[in-house]
Amino acid sequence: CNTSSNYNFTTLPPTYSFTLSPASETLDLNKTLGNATGTRTYTLANTGNIALTGFTCTSDKIDGTITPPSDCASLNVAAGASASVVYSYNVQTLGSYSAVLNVSHSNAGFKTVTITANVTT
Repeated sequence: CNTSSNYNFTTLPPTYSFTLSPASETLDLNKTLGNATGTRTYTLANTGNIALTGFTCTSDKIDGTITPPSDCASLNVAAGASASVVYSYNVQTLGSYSAVLNVSHSNAGFKTVTITANVTT
C-alpha cells in the first residue's frame, strides 16, 4: 500500500438546471354538465448537480382558470431526481383555448408548458 501518494480533489461548481415535461400538450376536455375540471401532472427533473428548492409556478388563464400548485415554493428536488407539479383546471366555456404554464427557479431559469384546450360537449 502506497501511503505517500498525493491526492488532488477538484470541487465542481454547482450546476443549476431542470427540465419540465411535456413541453406542450393538447387537452380534449368534455364539458357535459357544469365546468370541465380536473388536474394535469407535469414532471420536473433536476438535471443539475445540486438540490433545487424554492420554485415559482404561474399560469396564464384560459376561460375559467388554470391554477398552479400551492406547494411549488416548497418543492425540494435532489440532483438527478424528479418531482410532480400538478396544475388544476376549471374551464367554463366551449371552444379552443391556449395557455402557458411557467415554472421558474432563481438560479436555474424557467421552463414553460404550452397547452391547447379543446372544450366540447
